[in-house]
Amino acid sequence: MIFYLFIDEAIDMEIVNERAKQMPFPRYQNYLNYYDDKDKINNFLSYMIIRKYFDNQSVEIGNLVFSQTELKKPFIKNSSVKFNISHSNNLIAVAFDRNEIGVDVERIKDFNNDIIDSILSDIEKKEYSKEIHKNDFLTKIWTVKESYTKMLGLGLSVDFDKISFSLDKDPIFYDNNYIKSYKIRDYWLSVCSKEQNPKLIEISIVDLLE
Repeated sequence: MIFYLFIDEAIDMEIVNERAKQMPFPRYQNYLNYYDDKDKINNFLSYMIIRKYFDNQSVEIGNLVFSQTELKKPFIKNSSVKFNISHSNNLIAVAFDRNEIGVDVERIKDFNNDIIDSILSDIEKKEYSKEIHKNDFLTKIWTVKESYTKMLGLGLSVDFDKISFSLDKDPIFYDNNYIKSYKIRDYWLSVCSKEQNPKLIEISIVDLLE
């Protein structure tokens, strides 16, 4: 299950700062480590999505113990629920599952040709050369690869050019997992999990703050 949220309107930081005080203390400390308002908003809204998910499961979020691996993958010590977070510009996504899961969102953008060799395998370069919408292709395959490596808990520590995917299939079945991609507005969202077609749910700021 993936919740996604667009921040389409201005957010009052006084309200965010006040509501953030209600977060569990370790999470609030993490919130205070951010200096940029945009980073604080992303941190706060990501937390509120997580809280919304567990409220729906009748689980008190204050009883959960959040931690992270050495490579910064978040997890909950006292729950079987796995989750993963991604944000890009004004889009936030949080994915949940009972198995390991990874999610990545990216706004479609121009890529510097100098980094293509570090992103694409030799096979993917051949596909790329035939593509008309090259930025679309590169953004999608970036999210596919990052969702997979985030599922593994490795993130950007993996050489992307050493793993190869064909975008002709959706979902992609790879390493006993499915990678499903969604184009939402001018973004690509990809999720890697055991689910072939995970449920995608749009949520609003009003939903979170009511």
